Amino acid sequence: AEELSGRLGSIFLKDKEGHRPVNGGEKKLQEDPHWRDCIQFYEYFHGDNGAGLGANHQTGWTGVIARAMHLFATTTPEQRKAMEEKAAREREEKQRAFEQRRRDVALVNTYTSPQEIDAARERSLQLPSQAIRGLEPRLKKAQDRLASLEQQAAGLVKAGKRVPDAVESDISDQKLEVDTIRAEIERHKTQIEIIKAKYEQDKKRYLEVTQR
Repeated sequence: AEELSGRLGSIFLKDKEGHRPVNGGEKKLQEDPHWRDCIQFYEYFHGDNGAGLGANHQTGWTGVIARAMHLFATTTPEQRKAMEEKAAREREEKQRAFEQRRRDVALVNTYTSPQEIDAARERSLQLPSQAIRGLEPRLKKAQDRLASLEQQAAGLVKAGKRVPDAVESDISDQKLEVDTIRAEIERHKTQIEIIKAKYEQDKKRYLEVTQR
């Protein structure tokens, strides 16, 4: 930004001969003491020499160069960095506020009462709850099968016999089955907690918005 400001500013600043590129070949504007420091902000500029072209009373987008030059002339890099960080924080805060308003509108357009939010929560909880109920019998069956295999292996060891490779393989497979089912149940339990937290947050926000 500083480099761009400097390049734009050079159009209006005097060169080593005391001429401003913006004034082009206008001798009166370049040399007359009554005119040479009266800078005009043109509509657009010559691409090769920077001479002002078009309307010379523009004080809008071309006049912003004065603000840019003043900024870099009166502040240190540290101050500009602090200003940029502050501006970034303000933009983030505005964006967060915008997103919150958008969510609030969606919330009040979706529900008409806290009871509707509770009902929606219960509907969302049905699938993971049903999944857990379906997995629990499978887990018990796998645990019973594992216990039976381990008891069989222990009995062979106690009798001084070698545990067959097939039995050891079955035990390993059954342990994996038990761990897999347990992990799946825990995943659904975590999902249930996330759902509950979400709808609790929605209900709390709904009450805040509708009771203002």
